[in-house]
Amino acid sequence: MGGTVLLRNDRLRDEFRTLFGNNLRRIRVLRGMTQAQLEYKAGYSGNGALSQIEQGLKGMPINRVYSVAKALKVHPSFLMAQCDYSDDDIETIINFHDLMLTGTPQNISAIRQIIKTMIPGGITE
Repeated sequence: MGGTVLLRNDRLRDEFRTLFGNNLRRIRVLRGMTQAQLEYKAGYSGNGALSQIEQGLKGMPINRVYSVAKALKVHPSFLMAQCDYSDDDIETIINFHDLMLTGTPQNISAIRQIIKTMIPGGITE
């Protein structure tokens, strides 16, 4: 019985590593960064660890998740979310997140435009 639980946990771990790696690669590419650039910004030593993580071969310690998310300028949940969004949708969500962080009047106007395109019926003024 213990082996079954171990196998199930291994499968879940591998599925999560694959999900995380895919999200990391998509967001990194959408941000226009190379693996080397992200490694540098996130404080990795440049030993190719991100390549292994993006391939789902290796996990990432939680403190690194935060430093990588910060380097990518996204919330850590972006890296861990299971979603079937297109790259365009993800880019829109990331841009929306960026706009929310700065909160200038121009950005608030841009946020309204994004919401109008994403929500049927838009928003009311």
